Amino acid sequence: MGRSLSFFVVFLSFCWLVNTQSRFTTPTTDRYTSPTCPKTNYGKDEPSKEENLYACKQYQCQSCCGENITMELAQVPLQQIGNVNMDQCSEKHHPLSGACSDEWTYIECFYQCSPNLFPWIGPLKKLHNIPICAKFCDNWFNLCAADYTCVAGEGNWLTGLDKGFNEDGTAKNPCKGGVSCRNYTQVYGSGEKLCNTVWGDLFKYTTDEEHCVDPSDIKHNLDFVKSLNPSYEVNDCTVTPVSYTDAGVIVGIVFGVLAGLLLIAAGVYYFMQRKKANDQPSKKDQPKTEEMTTLRTTSQPAKENPDTPPNTRDQSDVEEA
Repeated sequence: MGRSLSFFVVFLSFCWLVNTQSRFTTPTTDRYTSPTCPKTNYGKDEPSKEENLYACKQYQCQSCCGENITMELAQVPLQQIGNVNMDQCSEKHHPLSGACSDEWTYIECFYQCSPNLFPWIGPLKKLHNIPICAKFCDNWFNLCAADYTCVAGEGNWLTGLDKGFNEDGTAKNPCKGGVSCRNYTQVYGSGEKLCNTVWGDLFKYTTDEEHCVDPSDIKHNLDFVKSLNPSYEVNDCTVTPVSYTDAGVIVGIVFGVLAGLLLIAAGVYYFMQRKKANDQPSKKDQPKTEEMTTLRTTSQPAKENPDTPPNTRDQSDVEEA
C-alpha cells in the first residue's frame, strides 16, 4: 500500500512539473487559428495592410496597429506611448538611453502590431503568458540596467505608474507619491524578473530558445507559432510578392545602368580620340611644299653647265698659271 501511494505521489508530481514547464509554451486557447488582433488600447479589431507606419514597418503588410501609435514609437528615445510616460526620470537623472529605448520599441511594436500572437489570446481577447525568450529578456535587462524608472513596488507598469494626461493635455507625472526613481538593476535585478513583471502576466521568461518568441526576430516567431499547431496560419511580412510596380522599377533601374555604361564608353572613346589627335603633329608645324622644294634645292651640289668646254678655266686661273 505504501509503495503504491509513493508511486502515485511521484506520478502526480511529474504531471505537475510537465504542466508547469509546458504551460508557458503551449497556446492559451485554440479558439483562434489565424492572424488575429488582440484587444489593446490602441490596436485595430482586425489586421490589415498599413502603408504609412512611422515605425514597426516589419508588420505593415498585415498590422494590428495604425499609424498614429507608430508616430510615438518612432521617437528616439521614446517619450510617450499612449498614456504611458516612457522617460520617467530624465529631470532627476538622465533621459532614457537609446539602447534601452530600442528594446522597448521592439516590445511595443510586437505587442501593438503583430497579428501572429493569436495562440495566446485568452478571454476578452487579452494576451496572457506569452513565452518570451530568455536571451531577449537578458539582453533587454542588460541594455536598460543603468536607466531609471519610478515604477512602484515590484515593477509592474500596469499598476505601479500614474498614467494619462492632465486637463491641459500634458502628460501626468508618472511617479506615484513618495516613489523615487530607481535604476532597472535595483527594481528588477535580472532579465527574468523584468519580463515576468513589467507588464503583469503578459510575458513568461522561457529558457527553451526554440519554443519562445523573440520580439526582435520575426522569422523565429513565425516558425515557433507554426510548430505549435500544423493548422495555424501565420502572416509573413518578410516575404512580399513582386508587384507590377516593383517590376517596372526594376526595369527602369536596368535601363538606367545600361545608359550609364554607354555614356562611360562614349566618354572613354572621346578621350582616346583626343589623345591620338594630340600625339600627331599639326599641319602648322609641317613645312609647306614651296619650303620643301627650296630646302631640297639648297642641299644639292651645283651641276656643271653643259655648254662650257671641259678645258675652259676661269681667267683668275690663267693669271695664276
